[in-house]
Amino acid sequence: MFWFRVFGIAYGFHVSCAVTLSFRSVYTTGLNSSDFPIFILEEFIDDIEIYYYNSNTTIWIRQYEWLKNVESPSFLSTQKEISDYLLNASATNIKPLMNILNQISGVHTLQGLFGCDLTGGLFAIVGYDGEDLIILNMTTLECIIAQEQASLLLHNCVISKVFVQIFQTLCSGWLSEFVFYGGETLNRQVQPSVFLLQKTIPELLETEVTCFVTGFYPQLIDVEWVRDGGQAVQALSGDVLLNDDNTYQVRKVLNVSFMDAEKYGYSCQVNHSSLPRKLIVPWNYKGSSTGIIVGVVVAAVVIIAIIITGLVYWMKRQRGLTNGGGNRVSYVRDLT
Repeated sequence: MFWFRVFGIAYGFHVSCAVTLSFRSVYTTGLNSSDFPIFILEEFIDDIEIYYYNSNTTIWIRQYEWLKNVESPSFLSTQKEISDYLLNASATNIKPLMNILNQISGVHTLQGLFGCDLTGGLFAIVGYDGEDLIILNMTTLECIIAQEQASLLLHNCVISKVFVQIFQTLCSGWLSEFVFYGGETLNRQVQPSVFLLQKTIPELLETEVTCFVTGFYPQLIDVEWVRDGGQAVQALSGDVLLNDDNTYQVRKVLNVSFMDAEKYGYSCQVNHSSLPRKLIVPWNYKGSSTGIIVGVVVAAVVIIAIIITGLVYWMKRQRGLTNGGGNRVSYVRDLT
């Protein structure tokens, strides 16, 4: 759940929904793990990483050249203060937290997520081992526990109104600059490609057809199966997944009986911000193999009928032969 919140991956929303960019700062502190730095801090605009920092190098790494435009001395100084504070605070808190949760050994991680969006909204969450632990409400200045064990931490969770005001001013100012200088990166639009993949399931007398949508950006998309041009039909939705080229993919699977596939027309319809209009991809039904199945059934019936006829004939012959031993012996002799 924690990492779901980090990237805000969403599926099933119509592209006409209001979309607002957000700035996210995510830190992870690990304990008893030699494979990773003790502390990692990453900053994102939506799902785009813009800065990376870890405790091994203690260097902020920018991911795009346009970020130089926002790197004033005060910006760089504040970044260093944030990384130093979070490193010390998380390293200090993770061991007491493990004791509270009765975990004295093993590899565990303490995570934090905080940020803002262009509307001025603020958010902050503390997670542990990938699950939400405490959610900070920046409007009511309340700490909300997401796990019962976290109740022992509430007395240490204090949200200052002054802190919230400073945080909001700082975060909103940064986000505005990021959006101003990074428009080409942040407003990237890549149109999706759509493929329909058909699979026949004879034992269920149905066809499974997958609408595979890939290569699109940004991640917000709406994919649905529609019957006869207007009626949306229920289909199994997959998760939105990240491709190697930082675009996205998603699948929507429809199961249709052979009868309905012959009777109705189906299409996969895609809405995405990169498209000038809704993309409609009709499914050209390739045949259900119903004729083959019917033929097999008829052939089976014919074979069974032949077997039964032969069996009846044989039984009649047997009854005729057993009406007197001589006849049977004579018959056997004739065969030999």
